Parts: sequence; C-alpha cells; structure tokens
Amino acid sequence: MALIPKCLRDHAYAACGAVANYFRETYGIEFYEASESRKAKILKEYLINGRDHQSYGVTPIESKLDVIADSLLSHSAPKGKLTKAKLEKIVRRTSADIAKLIGDQCSIKSPRLQGGLRRALYDNLYKILNGKRQEPRTEGAV
Repeated sequence: MALIPKCLRDHAYAACGAVANYFRETYGIEFYEASESRKAKILKEYLINGRDHQSYGVTPIESKLDVIADSLLSHSAPKGKLTKAKLEKIVRRTSADIAKLIGDQCSIKSPRLQGGLRRALYDNLYKILNGKRQEPRTEGAV
C-alpha cells in the first residue's frame, strides 16, 4: 500500500471515523453492528461527496484537487509525460489500495462492496488527475 499519499490516507481515515460517528449518533449503534452494505453506502457518500454530521465532517474529495493530484503524481514519480496509460495505472493502483485500506479499517469483506468503493474512487481520482494532465487553455484560444 505504498502508493497511497498521506492526504488520501488521512481522507480515508476521516471518512471511517465520520461514518462510525454517524451510526452512533443517528441510530444509536456501533459501527461493527451495521451491515456491510450500509457501511459501504455511507462510506462512499462520505469519501466522494463529503458530508457533515453534527460533530464530524469530511470535505468532498474534489475540494482537494491540487493537493491530491500533486501528491499522487509526486508519489508515483512518473518520468516524462503523463500518458493516458500511466495515468490509468496510478489511479487503478491507488483506488485499489484505498479500497483495501477502508475495507480493512471498516470490516467490509464483501468483494462486491469493496469493488464498488474501488470503482467510485477510481472514477473520481481519474477525473482529478485527468484535469491536472490537461494543458490550461489560454485566454481567447479557439
């Protein structure tokens, strides 16, 4: 799991903590008492869209665009131009590592549910990095 930059690891742990508080404050149950599918659904919401719930909140993943993109790019240290293949490799490995970390941290064992988390993370990280890869358009360009 060496590919996970600190900013994403912190984001994942914050989401796990926020979801644990959500179950405790909303339903009066501990995190481990909730079903895996319920945990995965709420985790995905917190990880991707961010959410505030009383004493605990997580910012949306897109609010950290530059930090995440720069961390991923420097962490994976691609040499030369960031090609589409390199981009996909970075995103695929990172999203798989984060999904595994969250699955371990939050006791989500179902491959289907871990796959759903991985796919949601993949889609969003790809969007973040692909935006960073694009050359900025100059004013008045056609």
